[in-house]
Amino acid sequence: MLLYSQNQTLMKKNGRTSSNPHVGRPTDYDPKYCEEIITHMAEGLSKEAFAGSIGVSKQTLYDWMKAHEEFLDAVHIGEMKSLLWWERRGIKGMSEGKDFSPIPWKFGIANRHGWKDKSDVTSDDKQVVAGFVYNAPKQEEDHEENLPDD
Repeated sequence: MLLYSQNQTLMKKNGRTSSNPHVGRPTDYDPKYCEEIITHMAEGLSKEAFAGSIGVSKQTLYDWMKAHEEFLDAVHIGEMKSLLWWERRGIKGMSEGKDFSPIPWKFGIANRHGWKDKSDVTSDDKQVVAGFVYNAPKQEEDHEENLPDD
């Protein structure tokens, strides 16, 4: 009973009138974060780094993405702007060759944007094709026509 009384005192102090003593902490989400995360990620930074820059955990960021469709859309736009930043740095580095380290660039773009090394070997073991490919995110639904035959 003491816990309930303490909670009622806190509710009155904070201006809450709910009779439910188990109300959660109000969210720190602010709609201005939509534009801010796009700007942040346009500099090649991650959404998780944005969480750190505003002082919240990455789980809080993921919760906002689930709860606020406009924030999820902003994160998707930010991811594309981040990819653009990384690709432009790679193109510039490869064409100008000044102060460019391809290995850190490769790991940066691979880890942030789902790229990976791929090697294909033909069945006759003569032709080997190696490359760097974009591993597109899986669609939410698997279509029956794309499933292998048993």
